[in-house]
Amino acid sequence: MLRRIATAAIAAVLVAVSAATYAATRTWSGATSTSWNTASNLVENAVPVNGDDLVFPDNPTNRTSNNNIAGLSVASVSVTTTNSGAAFNYTGNGITLTGPITFSNPGVGTGSGNPNWAIPIALGASITMTSDGRVTPFNATIDLGANTLTVAGGGDLFVNGVVSGTGGITKNSGSAFQLFGANTYGGATLVNAGTIFVRHPAALGSSATGTTFANGAGLGVQSGPYTLSEPLTFQGPGNYVNAYSNIELAGAISFAGTLTYTAYGPGSISGPVTSSGTLSKNGVDTLSTSGNWPAFTGAVNVVAGGFAPTGTFPAAVNLFAPASLYGYGTTGPLTITGGTFAPG
Repeated sequence: MLRRIATAAIAAVLVAVSAATYAATRTWSGATSTSWNTASNLVENAVPVNGDDLVFPDNPTNRTSNNNIAGLSVASVSVTTTNSGAAFNYTGNGITLTGPITFSNPGVGTGSGNPNWAIPIALGASITMTSDGRVTPFNATIDLGANTLTVAGGGDLFVNGVVSGTGGITKNSGSAFQLFGANTYGGATLVNAGTIFVRHPAALGSSATGTTFANGAGLGVQSGPYTLSEPLTFQGPGNYVNAYSNIELAGAISFAGTLTYTAYGPGSISGPVTSSGTLSKNGVDTLSTSGNWPAFTGAVNVVAGGFAPTGTFPAAVNLFAPASLYGYGTTGPLTITGGTFAPG
């Protein structure tokens, strides 16, 4: 019995050592075609296998590569592009990632040499996705499983594919992170820096867990009209909502300190608001509110554009020029130092 156990243990160790021995870096060149499954297309003259690190440099022979290997699981992916020439295209079968994926796109904005990542990924562990430099368009699905995807780097990241799984997303990047899909992921979303942009009513996944904004991070809502039912928690001391189109915030909202709502287009809040802080209404367009908010005991500073409450809350309202106050809601004390007061 002991001999059988010892034999099994030795076999397990040998398998682990074998995997470690053969895992290696595979660097794309595309010397003969677009196929990952052709050894001559890799600098090392070897096809990628499970556990390898994949490197896609900025000077390959072929800027288009296609994963025609089924069931590939890799330890990391590193992509570097240039701000000129043809686009870099990454297509084909999905891969499982157990480590980081990094996009380095020198320059700013969008450039002719943008990366087009269209390979679905499934997370085999909690990983970090980094985008630096120009915009990274991620045009594929992401299956989180039960893991956390952490977004980092100083470049904008646009995710156009559906994000699924029971895991969540943590945003640590100071740049823009945009979610375009009808996402179904069930975990929490934590925004520690910069702006997360919502381009679909289900962009933040299941509304059961909510999204939390820390360290002055903020929310951008675009591509309306639609209703966003996600509960939103702003931890302060100063967070923001930038509303670019007609979008209704219907989930519960709580905030500490100051929450600045800037209306670049008309918008509304119908979900209950809980705060003893200050809601600052900025921007050229109008914010409308509805519903009863007994737990909103702070203040509303109407600094620019319009504010049109139609519900009830005990918070004070302060009107400043050149802003306008409309509506027929019931609020706390009203102080007018300037602007236009037109109730009803």
